[in-house]
Amino acid sequence: MPIQTLSTQQRIQSAVMSKKPLAWRIAGLVIVPLLIVSIYLLARAQRPLARPAVASEGISRPGHVVSEVGTDAWCIHQDTDGTYWLGCTASGLYRIDGQEITNYTEADGLAGNNVRGITGDGSGGLLITTSKGLSRFDGQRFSLLEPVDYGDDWSSLKPGPKQIWLILDPARNNPCLFDGDKLISLHLPPTPGLEEFRRRNPNVGYDPAGVYTIHTDRSGNVWFGTASLGACRWDGHEFSWLYEDELVNPPGGGNFGLRSIFEDRDGRFWICNTRQRFVFSADSRGEAGFQQLVYDREPGLPDAATDNADNFSYFASVAQDPDGSLWLACGTDGVWQYAAGQVQKYLIGDGVFAMTVYRDNAARTWVGTGEHGLYWLDGETLRPFSPDSL
Repeated sequence: MPIQTLSTQQRIQSAVMSKKPLAWRIAGLVIVPLLIVSIYLLARAQRPLARPAVASEGISRPGHVVSEVGTDAWCIHQDTDGTYWLGCTASGLYRIDGQEITNYTEADGLAGNNVRGITGDGSGGLLITTSKGLSRFDGQRFSLLEPVDYGDDWSSLKPGPKQIWLILDPARNNPCLFDGDKLISLHLPPTPGLEEFRRRNPNVGYDPAGVYTIHTDRSGNVWFGTASLGACRWDGHEFSWLYEDELVNPPGGGNFGLRSIFEDRDGRFWICNTRQRFVFSADSRGEAGFQQLVYDREPGLPDAATDNADNFSYFASVAQDPDGSLWLACGTDGVWQYAAGQVQKYLIGDGVFAMTVYRDNAARTWVGTGEHGLYWLDGETLRPFSPDSL
């Protein structure tokens, strides 16, 4: 006999034994289930698209499953398991695992919803930099790492492969160092040109010496690019400086800032624009109380020698393939690939600004735009990301 029929018969028998009339009991058996079903359907209809994430063993974990990523895409990272992570400037952190997308925000323990950087912590977890602090994520929960302020005391530190350099809020914070255990906040020493800059710009609303980018070169030196005062190299003993106006200020006006420093496979440095690349000496020279970097310039991309040249552009991000191919995020000029002496351009169009370029483990190209979402390179075309892109 079907279970449902038996259950109904048992309820009717119970109703017969009750002191209340049988008709009342039968009506209750019909109306109450209908009422429960109606309430369930109403709640389901009002349920938002996002739903809590659930681990495979049935235990709830932080985050909500959503149908798409935020349009404020900024930084991309692929972890050792092949999972993609996207940082957005207002909507937090996204985990992209196959066709499932999970969104994490401050409500889940993330330090802030303005995510500016994602990297591995060296132990299988993630470090997520935000304008409100640094979060460490172990896959189940977020923990906030409070910085220990070392001030301008760099004497106990030496560059090393296990150090992870971080910027919490580009151009607004000091550089930070994660040593595997604690987060250290440091202050760059006085910068050449700082006082002159303040005299010329008394009401500027940002820190001209704020750090925009950090790059560790193949010799272990650490490079810091600032908002308006150029770059410096720290070799573990001293700081040496570089300032060229065209690296900071585009010909059309405004302040681009020193957003990108990258050493290529040949040991040449690409800094901010495509006109030249730099060859740096290990030595420096003293000038007006500061150490200045010693370097030579070489041509950068072909046909980039003048401001109106076809291949002259500023870039905010660089990636390189094992074969030496360079990928440049060139703002509204799109993403450029430089390989075998040739430049290939992939345009997004409609004023979309390519802010970040990232090459994953499968040699796919990803682009964060800051305001227009996440893109990926499909053959010759940059397309908006969707869950079926992978």
